[in-house]
Amino acid sequence: MLSSEIATMISGRYIQIEMLPLSFKEYMESTGSMNDRGIKYAEYLQNSSFPFTLELKNQPDEIRDYLEGIYNTIVVKDIINRKKITDTMMLKSVLRFVFDNIGNPLSSKKLQIR
Repeated sequence: MLSSEIATMISGRYIQIEMLPLSFKEYMESTGSMNDRGIKYAEYLQNSSFPFTLELKNQPDEIRDYLEGIYNTIVVKDIINRKKITDTMMLKSVLRFVFDNIGNPLSSKKLQIR
């Protein structure tokens, strides 16, 4: 359910809190130490920049489950329901390609099945 739909369903009985992923500087500050930047950068990349993953430190299985939950509920299910997509495997393939190529130019031609 999108935030605009939540507002309609519960008619003003909620507070919207927008939260962005942590920058690396914020991640460093939240760990309590500005030392070992190389190690912490590797952790930042491995565990994600979502603030809740800091609560799950040293629990890789829980972090993986948390991130998979975000991916499955927000990305996959919301897109499937909103756009009425029937080929979920194709959507997941496109998403994997896009995620694997973050930072690279993307075009519809690059998404074609080969």
